[in-house]
Amino acid sequence: MKKIVSIILVLAFALTLMTACGKKADAPKGMKLASGNAASYSLFIPKDWKIDVQTGYTAAHVSDEDKTNVSVTVYDLEHTNSTVDEWWEVNSEDFSIVCTDYKEIRIGADTVLDGVNAKEYVYSAKLGGVEYTYHQVAAVTEGGTVYVITYTTTPDKYESHLETFNKITSEFKF
Repeated sequence: MKKIVSIILVLAFALTLMTACGKKADAPKGMKLASGNAASYSLFIPKDWKIDVQTGYTAAHVSDEDKTNVSVTVYDLEHTNSTVDEWWEVNSEDFSIVCTDYKEIRIGADTVLDGVNAKEYVYSAKLGGVEYTYHQVAAVTEGGTVYVITYTTTPDKYESHLETFNKITSEFKF
């Protein structure tokens, strides 16, 4: 009897792990999953985009000719009750040190990321002498984890891929 109870408990535990780990949503029409099974989120990108596998985090770009890209980074904040605004204050200071000609375009607009209150940050800066426009959507989940989706492109291509970036953020899942 003890063996049967032990086996049932082990099977129940294994089933719980299998359904909790690697759980991914189905890709919306015209999109594919870019994030791996180990990620705590699902990032969907257009089917014709290229997944960047060498970056160490989830990233994808439009094509070999157009390096416009979207990436997701996840940070555990030092203080679990930190806000997105507090994260941004530290992040923007660090970014302005690394890049030159940092200019804020639209900072702190309210939005939603998979049902969680989030903020949008749009700015430009030069990196390696090249000007880029950055558009980030950031949300802090319970427990102090910040998820940041970053859209990076040159200023001349920003508007042409903005609708796609908005679709990518609207389909993002924690």
